[in-house]
Amino acid sequence: MRFALETALFVVIVVAFPVWGTFQTRRLRANASDVDARTGGYIETLVGLWVAAAAAIALRGWNLLFTAPIRPAWLPSTVDLLPIAIGGFLGLAIPLVLLRMRRSREGSANVFTRQIEGLAWFLPVTPTQRWLWVAVSISAGICEELLFRGFAMRYLMQEPLALTVVPAIIVASVAFGINHAYQGIAGILGTTILGAVFALLFLITGNLAAVIVVHALIDLRVLLLPKPAAGRT
Repeated sequence: MRFALETALFVVIVVAFPVWGTFQTRRLRANASDVDARTGGYIETLVGLWVAAAAAIALRGWNLLFTAPIRPAWLPSTVDLLPIAIGGFLGLAIPLVLLRMRRSREGSANVFTRQIEGLAWFLPVTPTQRWLWVAVSISAGICEELLFRGFAMRYLMQEPLALTVVPAIIVASVAFGINHAYQGIAGILGTTILGAVFALLFLITGNLAAVIVVHALIDLRVLLLPKPAAGRT
């Protein structure tokens, strides 16, 4: 019975979520000038994330989902790799953040400007939306990691599927990428790769703590983008 319920939840996050995201994206793009529609979209996302995460916790329990299902012998030790991973992340992230902030002040990067215009339908505009974006980012960090790393990988590795760790990482990461189809093909590929990195960090550290923090920070970086004018399409 539990496997049937877990299969239903897996289908929801792999199939229903991307379909829902596609329709939500079309609706928000069509109503890009409607600030209230964007606020509603953020709230819908929050509800969907937490309902799915609550279902996963009810089926498996927080402690089990939070803990890595396995630690492959071929992975380097946390002591050896984690400081390098954190240092590399900060070394890449900080210069990029500073560069984006400088470019936004100078208004000199045409490519950067086009990227902002392409996301205008999605970016928070009002103070309320910016606070909602903080909630969405933190919720995505917690819920998506519980679902795509804690739940999906464990589901794929259990009987009767019994995938080994590498195929489980690949399938869960592709599902994570497809859930970001609203970002286009490049977004799907990028988030698939990012999902695999998250999975490795999950296995290396043994739990989701570091992954949740990094995931949330990546989503929160949107708040560093220049705020589009309300009603801009």
